[in-house]
Amino acid sequence: MSVKKHIQNFRSQFLRYIFIGNILYIGLIGSVLFLLLIFLESVFYFLPRTKLIIIYTIAISFTGFIIYWLAISQLIKRENIKSYKINKFAVILGEKLFPNRKDTILNAMQLEYGAEKHESESLANTYIRAILQKLKNFDFTILIVKKNRSKLKWTLLFTWIFVIIIFSFNYQLSSESFFRLRNSNKVFHAPKPFKLLNVTGTLDILGGEKPTIIIKSSTIIPDTIFLFLTPTQVSTK
Repeated sequence: MSVKKHIQNFRSQFLRYIFIGNILYIGLIGSVLFLLLIFLESVFYFLPRTKLIIIYTIAISFTGFIIYWLAISQLIKRENIKSYKINKFAVILGEKLFPNRKDTILNAMQLEYGAEKHESESLANTYIRAILQKLKNFDFTILIVKKNRSKLKWTLLFTWIFVIIIFSFNYQLSSESFFRLRNSNKVFHAPKPFKLLNVTGTLDILGGEKPTIIIKSSTIIPDTIFLFLTPTQVSTK
């Protein structure tokens, strides 16, 4: 493997580390948002338009994330992003392996492609082989893994366990909410909090009479309810 291939491998591992980190954060945030969405649906019974906006937003965000990484990977391969150019990663490796001569690996890569043809071929090959041996034995993760992600992974795991527990204790409510979200084109009406039952029945009221109307509720209701009674017949004189 050439010096350039080693540097490209280092750059690929660095990008993979960032990509996996983004996936972990998306999984964590997505789990919380999914739980919140199920809860809000169980309370508000979203209209089809609202549910479609939510679904399209999620789909567009996911598509944008994929397109972003595909574009980034292609631009990096073409050396169009300054912060990800191979020369910069060569210098990063040189600073770690050769602190006093950080351009050592960069020079070795240039020698492979005849950038310094005035050097003797045997001396150049010896120099390149020494650099290759260093790169072969070096663990790139020392430079890539800047912080331990075990806490993030455990947080994601506990979040999933918490979501599962919440859904288990509220299975009926959660499953119904998920069903309504999945059928985003259908209208689902929210159930009434209570029903009022007319115990008195039909009344024939004559002018000047003060009838007593008894109404019961199907469940416990607030102390005060405002009723608007509409007669079924127009009063006649």
